[in-house]
Amino acid sequence: MEEEYPEAWLKFHYAGRKDEEVSIRRDDQFDIGRHTIQDTYGIDDLAVSKHHLRIHCVVFDDQKDRVALIYARVLSQQTVQLLSTSEDKTTNIRQLRKSDGDILLLDRDKLLLTPQLSVVFYLRTAHHVTHKLTDCNRAEMRQFAAEYEVTDHLLGSGGFGGVFLAIHTRDRQQVACKVVSTQSKPGIDSTSIAKREREFNILKNLSHPNIIQLKKVFYCQHYFYIMSELITGGDLLAWCERNGPATEGQTAVIIRQLLKAIEYLHERGITHRDIKPENVLVTSWKDGARIVLTDFGGAIEDASHQDATVMTRMFTNVGTSGYIAPEVGAAQCSRGPRTGYSNAVDIWSIGCIAGSLPTRTQLFSESEGFVQSLNVDKASPYPPELLNLCTGESWKNFSCQMKDFIKSCLILDETKRLSAKAALAHAWFTNKHYANEMEASYHTIAKMLAATSTPRIDAKKRAVLDPRKRQFAKAQWVEHDYTHRMNFYTIPPTGDVSLEQFEQWGIARLKVLAELEACQFRNRTPAETEEHMKPILAKHMPLSSNMSRSSEIGMERKRDHYSHWTLRLAFSSTADLRQRFSRLESQLFKMRLNQDDTRERRAFIDSLPMSWETVSEEEKSTWLNDLKAATGFSSMRGDEENWFKVDWEKVPELVERRQVLLKKGQAFVHVREQTSMVTSEFARNLESGLELAARFLPRMDEDNRLVPILHHLSQSFTTPDAAYTDESGISDMARITAGSIDALSQYFPLCMQNLHRELKKNHHLKHQGRLQYTLFLKGIGLDLQECITFWRMSFKLITDDKFKSEYLYNIRHAYGDVGGDANKRGRGYTPYGCQKLTTEPLPSSGQTHGCPYRTYSPDNLVSLLQAVGVADRDLLKVVKDDVGRQRYHIACNRVYEAANKRELKQVKDESLWPASELDTIVHPNAYFKRSFLLKNLGKVKSGDLGIDGPSQASTSNE
Repeated sequence: MEEEYPEAWLKFHYAGRKDEEVSIRRDDQFDIGRHTIQDTYGIDDLAVSKHHLRIHCVVFDDQKDRVALIYARVLSQQTVQLLSTSEDKTTNIRQLRKSDGDILLLDRDKLLLTPQLSVVFYLRTAHHVTHKLTDCNRAEMRQFAAEYEVTDHLLGSGGFGGVFLAIHTRDRQQVACKVVSTQSKPGIDSTSIAKREREFNILKNLSHPNIIQLKKVFYCQHYFYIMSELITGGDLLAWCERNGPATEGQTAVIIRQLLKAIEYLHERGITHRDIKPENVLVTSWKDGARIVLTDFGGAIEDASHQDATVMTRMFTNVGTSGYIAPEVGAAQCSRGPRTGYSNAVDIWSIGCIAGSLPTRTQLFSESEGFVQSLNVDKASPYPPELLNLCTGESWKNFSCQMKDFIKSCLILDETKRLSAKAALAHAWFTNKHYANEMEASYHTIAKMLAATSTPRIDAKKRAVLDPRKRQFAKAQWVEHDYTHRMNFYTIPPTGDVSLEQFEQWGIARLKVLAELEACQFRNRTPAETEEHMKPILAKHMPLSSNMSRSSEIGMERKRDHYSHWTLRLAFSSTADLRQRFSRLESQLFKMRLNQDDTRERRAFIDSLPMSWETVSEEEKSTWLNDLKAATGFSSMRGDEENWFKVDWEKVPELVERRQVLLKKGQAFVHVREQTSMVTSEFARNLESGLELAARFLPRMDEDNRLVPILHHLSQSFTTPDAAYTDESGISDMARITAGSIDALSQYFPLCMQNLHRELKKNHHLKHQGRLQYTLFLKGIGLDLQECITFWRMSFKLITDDKFKSEYLYNIRHAYGDVGGDANKRGRGYTPYGCQKLTTEPLPSSGQTHGCPYRTYSPDNLVSLLQAVGVADRDLLKVVKDDVGRQRYHIACNRVYEAANKRELKQVKDESLWPASELDTIVHPNAYFKRSFLLKNLGKVKSGDLGIDGPSQASTSNE
């Protein structure tokens, strides 16, 4: 047997004693602590913790040309000093803490554990290294040397170049630097280089704990330098080499995290196409460690993924033998038409990994066999290799749920294969024996808040803190006095509030933001928006000025502060929510700032840490003519605060528009631009805060009190009319019963008329249709008991027992009668708006939910409109044209206006409705309410409004 040489050495130095060496071999992991000093020197040093430092070694089997990766992790509450030498021979000192995690050691790094004890690290060099930093690399790296220092330490290599350790110069944090040549080489053409460029173009827009995090990319003439997160545990192959075959629980934890990553990618139209153990990294060797998907060189992004009408197929042969789906090979066959493949190939690869981890053997060995397996046994939906799952000796101790999951991922027909979302809901992942392991890699909300803003203390631990630690004695934000009406929200709240306040304050702010977005959707001017929002703000989020001397000022500002942070947490999960939240909060901030009293606004702006300086009268006199020329002002006021100076880099948009005077790097800005600058600074701060929150939010330990509330709030923010509730219906004017729904259906929009017609015809609707229709009925004012009665009468072909067991709970859940506390307090779901109906996935065969203007073909749409009474040929022609241009809500509004033409004229002539009630309709419930009121104008005026319909008893007897 070949002798195994040590990968590295540690030289212990203890004051007054002889130096001692300890070898580090492949896959070694050991702790350095008090017992080490006792065994080595016979000294019981109490300054050294029992477990002070952990060392572990990672060696990759697939590449022999690189040195081992040796990591150190502080286990003690004490800090450890790391002394390392830079390329320029200077010594850098970094304080390592327990929270820093694994740190990659470089040759001759010195770790100072105590004043008496130090450890020097020596690394064995590789015999043959194929990738080194060249002189060209070093010359190009000078362009970003002030930000990153790239070392010679090779982490990995491939056909495109090497991956080296880099260190951020400011905080000394370690990252991985992939060096990719921009020049064509033998075996590397321009197409391959374009794929690598596409890789980091995809990664730069992703933020998920189970996907490699791209830090920065530097484009130089000869190379790309890609800075990414450093993962310290090696890949799945190394993990299996050290730990042996995975248990069922370990496999479930790993696969679930992979599915989380794939669900995130597929929602954004991205297909990885090359998932294999080598492209899956682990953060540590412990059970429940975080899994990170990497190597997006073969990934592809579908730009049309948001348009559900477009089904993009892929044809390129991408993947690795043993993990590639059969349809990929079939797409390359010359026989028959080329049908391509979909993102279901990722699910196949995950199924292959799930089958290989417990046995350490691949389910499939030859990629050529995949194409053949399509023609093996037409009676079986699975490849013949899966027969071993049921009969093999190595699988007898694994659960049926695990085997069923693997088989469901490896169905030959890609259309019947599990989606990522469906796979996550599989029974295998709800096994109570390893449910706790599932969440082992996520942090608490409190920790996430601390990481996304100013350090804070858990309220439960505050009383037991050491009083000598003065930095924790009195946190400034606990005693927030809210001096100003406006708030930049830079400091998170940490005072105590009840769960009801936490949620209700968030809901109140959500209603304000939803109405503000509705104003944008209806193209209202800023003045019109401000006028429209005044009563809404006064109702949901009042914010009095200091001049009012109201006794509620403190509570109003506290509510404003807490509600902002509540929604910041709720809407940091996706890029779309972050963008919308930042846009609307910035608009709300600007509107409030403009409404502020001049003196209070000035005091608030002066309190901000803005790097501007007021221009003195002497300077104004000196540059008066230049200031006039720069801004176009014909006259100047004598007010000292007319102008102020700021670094020109802070106002690039004003410099671009040539609205400032530049002198010695300073921009002279007029006071009229001050509000815009403050708003822009607010938006920048908020966007960076949301990005930081998004980075930590998925890693939190899911608090069963707060997470449901945050999820409920984010789900309610899907449309401009997210604040629509049953309070907006007509129940305050006339009582709606189950028996009156048929009579009221004449006022329904086409989407709800279509559901009602299908329900009457078939006495059944599928789940999505039932949910859409139930929420609509809830929104028009049908109470829970009447809704249950309506559905029971409609489902007349089934028994009472079946209705109660399969349908009743969903109805009650939609109304908030059952479910978690958040669902009950929020009174269930809100009715779907037009935006959701026109952007959700298209219904499949047998389903009728969604917007018919979008889901029906033009000819079928015309037939449906004629069936509900639209006979005007000119109108049908215009509607058909709108649908062809994908202007679905415009087509719906045309039908509404045509059906209520006479009544709308009367309303306008007599000024019966405010302008807001004549805006474009963007919600089915608003369509119903307006149609109903227009057709019953006379009854509304006289107060004799009633709804005719068969009685409950007579309807039940039909």
